[in-house]
Amino acid sequence: MTDTETGHHRGEGRGKRGNSTRCTAVLTILTCVTLCQAQIRNPGFESAWSKYSLPYNACYPHSWSRSTPRPGFALGTTEDWSSEGARAARIYGCWGQVVTAGDYMSFHQDVDLTGIGGIVFDARLAAFPWGQFKDFEAALLVEGQVLWSGTAHGEYRAVKVDMSRFSGRCRVELRCTALVSTILDTSCWVLWDNLEAIEGASFIEATIDLDPDTLSLSSHGRYVTCYIELPPGYSVDTIEGASVTLGEGATAIPACRFAACADVSEGTEANATDRDGDGFCEYMVKFDRAAVQELAALASEDGNATLTVTGQFGDGLVFKGTDTIRVLDRPGKRNKKGK
Repeated sequence: MTDTETGHHRGEGRGKRGNSTRCTAVLTILTCVTLCQAQIRNPGFESAWSKYSLPYNACYPHSWSRSTPRPGFALGTTEDWSSEGARAARIYGCWGQVVTAGDYMSFHQDVDLTGIGGIVFDARLAAFPWGQFKDFEAALLVEGQVLWSGTAHGEYRAVKVDMSRFSGRCRVELRCTALVSTILDTSCWVLWDNLEAIEGASFIEATIDLDPDTLSLSSHGRYVTCYIELPPGYSVDTIEGASVTLGEGATAIPACRFAACADVSEGTEANATDRDGDGFCEYMVKFDRAAVQELAALASEDGNATLTVTGQFGDGLVFKGTDTIRVLDRPGKRNKKGK
């Protein structure tokens, strides 16, 4: 990841750069002050403070707040690993300490995500001074929603998470959560570095077909069926069924969890077929009909509602698409277009 990547914002305090790169960064920052609404402050955790005389691992990053302390946890910044610059944030369970399942520590800050398509970051899950990372989960959340999580030992570079569903000032949180109640036999670290906000769309445009095409608000069916078709080069086999939602934000409706619609691969006949005969399989999910009726009633204009379907692939890339359906307030009622 470099300063010249299109649409990426960089923060302050990055080390190991040449003079020309620093000049470019200064000019970019000056230009973006008035144009860019999203600015993740101190995204590389280079700027930090400490009440200790030797602020090597104990110092806290400026512009980031921390959650309420939990027994067995600690956080700060460190020079033991970084993906860029000299320092990274770390949240960890302390060796020899007792942790309780579900407890967590985190850093967070409020960021204006208006017009922002995604956030890219680097992370490392490691154990010090020995062993493998275990018994903890790293997660990035926005407004309390988990957008990325990891539990496996190793480095995660240039991880991209979709932010297009959010707008306005939102809380971005970096979290480390204990998965079991235990006495730690090693120190498990979650390290974060190099966060970047990306302007514009960061998703794959999907073709969405909702069935039925006409939805009566007084009907009592169980489901609304959704068929998802991807553009050439993308396979429905890589869709994470449990990630698919209808609608956006707090009112989003998750896909129903049953064998014929969630977490089923393309090879399952009940879940993916080329129903329109164009040579591309459509991935099928179902949504609770009563919830869709409520959402459609709110979104309806002149008897028509445009609904958005969003989901993720296994690698975290997001797809999104819309479909417009007719909405009838009662049986036999037609919209203003006479349909």
